[in-house]
Amino acid sequence: MTEPQRIFLTGATGFLGAFVLDELLRTSKADVYCLVREDENARAAERLRAHLDRLGLAASCESRIVPVAGDLTLPLLGLPRPRFDALAEELDVIYHVGGQVNFFLPYAALRAANVQGTQEILRLAGSGRTKPVHYTSSMAVFFGRAHLEAGRVSELDTPVLDPGVKSGYTRSKWIAEQLVAAARERGLPAAIYRTTRITGHSRTGVTSNWSDLLNRLLKGCILLGSAPSLTIDVSMVPVDYVSRAMVCLSRQPRSLGRAFHLFHPRPIPWRALVQMVRASGYPLAEIEHDEWLLRLKRAAATGHPERESLAQLWMLLSSPNSLLVKKPQYDAPHSREGLEGTDIVCPRIDEPLVGAYVSFFQRSGYIPLPGT
Repeated sequence: MTEPQRIFLTGATGFLGAFVLDELLRTSKADVYCLVREDENARAAERLRAHLDRLGLAASCESRIVPVAGDLTLPLLGLPRPRFDALAEELDVIYHVGGQVNFFLPYAALRAANVQGTQEILRLAGSGRTKPVHYTSSMAVFFGRAHLEAGRVSELDTPVLDPGVKSGYTRSKWIAEQLVAAARERGLPAAIYRTTRITGHSRTGVTSNWSDLLNRLLKGCILLGSAPSLTIDVSMVPVDYVSRAMVCLSRQPRSLGRAFHLFHPRPIPWRALVQMVRASGYPLAEIEHDEWLLRLKRAAATGHPERESLAQLWMLLSSPNSLLVKKPQYDAPHSREGLEGTDIVCPRIDEPLVGAYVSFFQRSGYIPLPGT
């Protein structure tokens, strides 16, 4: 398989996309063209550099990063036609990691980024010379009654959209996958990578995903000094594992035409996670779930210094959400086959991992230090 010289990447100013960029730079000699939306405060290059600096990434390979000022939500990715056509001829492969992740917004609010953006990426891939597409999706496409009743979903299964699904995010990712599947049927080489909750780096704990519901919940528990009694299992899939696995699998010719599931094979009970947070110095009392929600609501309504974030957490937990919803079991024969013989293994969810996350939360000022 010929090594690509020019890679196109979306989502580099997001969390997973930044680590995919870092992995592509680390494991290849290619130039990576990064689609970056400009805003009033920073040009594309400055915005991308600032984001990577915050995550401690890509400093030594900056000369191979080519920022492309555009917009995933616009026709032709917001590029002038000549620039779009030139890229279509120059690029060797496309990694589409960008999009909007939000389980609470309606489909209409997510359609431009997640569906129309994918449509424009496929247009770029099919224009000029054909370019493979590696598309990042979500295991949320299996959050439907049919898959839940089946009990287990595999990479060989086709997602079925539940007509009653209320999540605009799930619907947007399912429709985007249909676009990729249709392009594959027309001859476009493509692979799909479905992920579950992606958490911070396994060693440094670094994250930029402050809106994640699990991060918000752990912060709420620490602020209240207590945790709700829950019977759920918790999955934490470090971003460095996901990015390394994606890039490794994408380099294998047999991966094109396949789907891959990147999830944690050994989730842990919520109570075990709470105990690991206690081991980091936070003595959390366990409280019945409804009573804890009531305490959360009261704290949000009073003069608590973090009342705004607590109010947001209460609203999120009071609505249907991805953390508490029942999910099917996952299987990943393609991923196991593709990663066999490598050192790419999903890290255990244990005290060192959770400790790294808590430590980064503390350094970032996201949570108070114990006893303060």
